[in-house]
Amino acid sequence: MKGYKLPHSRLDYKNAPFDEFIRLYKSGLTLEKIGQKTGFGWSFIHKHIQHRTRMRNQSETRWPLKSRKEQSLRFKGQRHSPATEFKKGVPSGRKGQPILSIRGANHPQWKGGATEKNKKIRTSLEYKVWRRAVFERDDYTCVWCGVRGAYIEADHIKPFAFFPELRFNLDNGRTLCRPCHIKTDTYAQARNKQGQFAGMKIMIGNYLDLE
Repeated sequence: MKGYKLPHSRLDYKNAPFDEFIRLYKSGLTLEKIGQKTGFGWSFIHKHIQHRTRMRNQSETRWPLKSRKEQSLRFKGQRHSPATEFKKGVPSGRKGQPILSIRGANHPQWKGGATEKNKKIRTSLEYKVWRRAVFERDDYTCVWCGVRGAYIEADHIKPFAFFPELRFNLDNGRTLCRPCHIKTDTYAQARNKQGQFAGMKIMIGNYLDLE
């Protein structure tokens, strides 16, 4: 741009009058005018003003260096008690345990028992205990294909809907991976769309014959 006296070496940038940039900018001059007066590009001046403003804001909000050093020395060498100290790799003692004090009517989002009966049973503490017991008994391994480490589900051998008395019976549960679970006759997605329980009577009859 005409009127610019551009610097020709890094030394010129190193010795740039940064305080002069700030003074001229506060006086109301545009970046182009400041560049014409000082001989530096407006982009260089703009970056410097932004950097100086950011550093000033940080210095105003941060603690003074002396206070930060005093605070650091005050706690130097101190450790938390063994009861509260964080132990890497050691899970919390309450991990996986439900908080009984805020369940049911004690929960702030309680709506008077509006949850569906089926969903209420499947999300109950008793169901979760049964599900974990099935997994632990089968060593978290699919009993059909023997896969371990895949996504597994606890399947009711006798259907959940037709045998309510066996819903939490450990002998009525088995661990299956998702592909094997879908292949079972009682899987929800395998039911006939035209009749939700088409053919179920035959299966129930077979189960009753085994008893």
